[in-house]
Amino acid sequence: MSGRWTGRVGATLALAYVAVPLALVVWIGTGTARSISLPAGVPGVEPVRRLLADPGWFDALVRSLVLAGYVAVVAVVVGSLGAYASLRRGPVVRAVVLGVLLAPAVVPTVVYALGLVLVSTEVPVDPAYLLVVGHAVLATPLALLVMRVGVASLRPEQVESARLLGASRTLTLATVVVPHLLPFGLVAAALAASVSLAEPVLAIFLLNDSTATLPQKSFQGLRFSFDPLIFTAATVIILMVGAVVATGAALLLIRSRTAGGPRNGDRTT
Repeated sequence: MSGRWTGRVGATLALAYVAVPLALVVWIGTGTARSISLPAGVPGVEPVRRLLADPGWFDALVRSLVLAGYVAVVAVVVGSLGAYASLRRGPVVRAVVLGVLLAPAVVPTVVYALGLVLVSTEVPVDPAYLLVVGHAVLATPLALLVMRVGVASLRPEQVESARLLGASRTLTLATVVVPHLLPFGLVAAALAASVSLAEPVLAIFLLNDSTATLPQKSFQGLRFSFDPLIFTAATVIILMVGAVVATGAALLLIRSRTAGGPRNGDRTT
């Protein structure tokens, strides 16, 4: 009993450690106070309206959301392919795939930033595309870990049954594999997008002030002024990422309950 209570207390403290700072950011970002201070006043939508009415912040927000969308797609696709290769192939392929795709997690971000700057000076490529590549590289390790769980939970019998019933590879992929991996893909996409939305270093190296992303503009705002709209922008991002993660978690919960239902019914019969 004491061990169970210890685990619950530890889990509660860990949750509070993560949730309390986020709650304070949301409070300041939606509060009526015009300065960064506590108490921040009554939460409302007026700060969000001011954020959307400011051309600089609005453009940075839209630019970051578009960038995060591209990064999420690339990271989920690469992570899914890497997850399949690392689980369905031999040990040599597994070691190579995991080593290459997980390496960005241990290499400093500034190293990639310098490398992309060198590429931009030698190759005539739009820096925005290089930023997508850089953020996707940083986000792929998280997407890979999530998609490995999804691919590992996909039973080969399900795919084989669909093929035996006459389904083509495309139909099997669309009706069996994709629906099974969809919740995991949503969670992986949310994590990849959050990496892009919270990473200012690559943008600072590659973009200028006129094309700044939201993290870049927030970093500059913290350096030169304390604008409450920084917290409002962070609040919008927190709510968006949280909605995607919650959707993926809800789909996983519904699937687990649906999968468990027939088994319980079989036992009663």
